[in-house]
Amino acid sequence: MAVVLPVTSLFLGLHTIYFAVISLKVGLFRAANMPKGNSYESVEYFKNINSAQSNFGQYFPIVMLLLATLEANEVMSQKYLLVLSAVITAIRIGHTLQLAMPQKLPIVMRQVGFLSTVLFFIVCGAACVVIGLQGTGLVEGNLLSGKAQEL
Repeated sequence: MAVVLPVTSLFLGLHTIYFAVISLKVGLFRAANMPKGNSYESVEYFKNINSAQSNFGQYFPIVMLLLATLEANEVMSQKYLLVLSAVITAIRIGHTLQLAMPQKLPIVMRQVGFLSTVLFFIVCGAACVVIGLQGTGLVEGNLLSGKAQEL
């Protein structure tokens, strides 16, 4: 039986395209500088875009797994899941843009991005724990409605 997760699919696609773009920037910079024997790792621009790529790459799989779990278990309506997905996407992109361009963008983008991501992880992680406890029968009742229409 196929599980259809349209919201997660949409944001997985958007995150993947963004990750491909920042990965391409890193790769093109390396390609332009490696044949010349340049020590590009110490170049500030490279360090910034490489940091942005690495940071985004380490967080987006976890974000997608959390969103997919919430969507598959119908913890909230599709409308609220779309809003949550859009917000975490904007937060993560803002965070990585500040990493890539620290001289041009305010540090508050990075700080808000980090704190918001941690909050997102705690709230969604707790929801996943509840889903797991209920699904395994370790907790009786339905702590999360399970019916998207109610939220």
